[in-house]
Amino acid sequence: MSKIDIAKQFYEFSSLENKEKFDALLHPDFRVIESDNMPYAGTYKGADGFREIVSIVFGYFETLKVEPVIYTEGEDHVIALVNVEGVGKRRGEAFKSDLLEVFRFEGEKIIEIRPYYWNQQLIANL
Repeated sequence: MSKIDIAKQFYEFSSLENKEKFDALLHPDFRVIESDNMPYAGTYKGADGFREIVSIVFGYFETLKVEPVIYTEGEDHVIALVNVEGVGKRRGEAFKSDLLEVFRFEGEKIIEIRPYYWNQQLIANL
């Protein structure tokens, strides 16, 4: 299975209630690292850390749609271009933006994800 296939499964399984399949994609030292410029900055460790950051991020929005559209694969990473759109809770404003999520792998397991937001200020102000 290619790393892109694993990244696609990550998105698919993270949106389903299939904890075992999702957790099996992750390295024991898995982490999500959010930029210091984001309101939810920090490092979130393990599958439970991922679920925590998802809960925090989705808490900022009335609605949020996340759709990966393009993938590229390197030796130990996958980069996914993701379209995000929704409505922020604080101002009730609709938005559309892109982000890149860089998946780093150790073997066939995802060890790290770093999101890079196209417009950090937009997201922070919603």
